[in-house]
Amino acid sequence: MNYEAKWSDSSVSVRFEGAVTFRDVEDSGNNIFADERFDSLELAIFDFSRATSLNLSKMEIRVISTLDSGASRWNDRLKLALVTNKNSPRITKILAIYIRFMKGNNWKIELFEEPQDALKWGSE
Repeated sequence: MNYEAKWSDSSVSVRFEGAVTFRDVEDSGNNIFADERFDSLELAIFDFSRATSLNLSKMEIRVISTLDSGASRWNDRLKLALVTNKNSPRITKILAIYIRFMKGNNWKIELFEEPQDALKWGSE
């Protein structure tokens, strides 16, 4: 497990480190969706700034976006901040593909290079 989730009031921050796999991303999302706090969650930050790699195929990105779209039926007001590793164009590209797959969803999704910018956006 290459991630840690921290909950506070109406937000959760998931920080990934090292080589991140499909299973890491899927498990982190499933754990959030299964938590009773998900229904009132307002902000989720998925922070990949410490990830050295993000190994997801387009099909795996599609699976994650499909699961997330399903979860949006229970919480349609979520703001999802994705923090990339600014030194990894591949991670940024994968996150951009995910955002494209999520078009038309009720969630507000933004990509950031710095965790503090994601927090600021989340509090607006």
